[in-house]
Order: sequence, then C-alpha cells, then structure tokens
Amino acid sequence: MGPVSVKLQGLEELRALLGRLSDGLGQGVGSAAQEIARLFMDEARAKAPVRTGALRESIRMRREEGGKAVVEALAPYAGYVEYGSGPHVIEPGRAAVLRFEAGGETVYARRVRHPGSRPSPYWRPAFEEAGREAYRVFSEVVRRCL
Repeated sequence: MGPVSVKLQGLEELRALLGRLSDGLGQGVGSAAQEIARLFMDEARAKAPVRTGALRESIRMRREEGGKAVVEALAPYAGYVEYGSGPHVIEPGRAAVLRFEAGGETVYARRVRHPGSRPSPYWRPAFEEAGREAYRVFSEVVRRCL
C-alpha cells in the first residue's frame, strides 16, 4: 500500500471562526456574570424579610477586577436572619444600658436574654433562582457568538 495524502480545506476559516467565538465569549462572559449578579441581588432584595428595610437596603453588588461581581448583605445580622439564632444574652457594647421598644414602651436594661429566632431564608432561595437564570443568560451569550 502506498503513502496516504490528506488535504485539509477551510482550516484558516475554522481558525478565524474559533478566534471570533473566543473573543465574543470572553467579552460576553463578563457581561453575563454582571447580569447574573444583578439578578441575584434583585432576588435577594425581593425575598429579604422587611421589618425596617435595613437588611434589604444593605444588599449590594460590587465589581472587582477580572469581571467579577460580588453580591453581599452588609447588615451585621444578615446571617442570623437567613439561618436563625439560638438563645443568647445581649449586653450593651459602648453604652451603660440597652434601650429598645417592647409592647409600645421604651425599655432600658443592662442585659437581655434573647430567646433566639427562627430562620427566614432569603439568600439561598435567591441564589437558586439566579442559578436557574444563569443557564439562560450564558446560553444567550453563546448563541450571539455563533
């Protein structure tokens, strides 16, 4: 049997197409990540329980280098709302006494035994919802590049 010869046609066109796809995906992935982060932030805000509105308002998105987007809840009690808390004692930090409203009256105390609180999940459900949307968003990026 003699030597076999193979001739590839369209290799340059294939390289050009893959280059365009790579460039488009690179740009599209960054904007898709931003869109998904914004969806997550909006969902978390919508699902956060509202008493004063401070937790909802503390949910923010910030951009970092490399196209990263970070969504965070900055209220110091955000985790306790999501996961609940066990019974615990509350004592004043800088003041001599605690001041709070209970039953329509102002109460002052040196320490309070808090009974704990039940979880009120808002973060994880928002994350799961944004995750379902992520597939759609990234599919659109790939579709636009093809």
